[in-house]
Amino acid sequence: MVTDPKYAAFTALDPFFDIVQQGLAGLVDGDYYFDTIADDAE
Repeated sequence: MVTDPKYAAFTALDPFFDIVQQGLAGLVDGDYYFDTIADDAE
């Protein structure tokens, strides 16, 4: 769980994001779901 205010609206989705992060472990950078998305992604 992340306490960053910019993610506050997505708190209810934390269980989903945790599962996704487990699947992506070692494949992407970032500690939270939205951190795994490239900065230049559109």
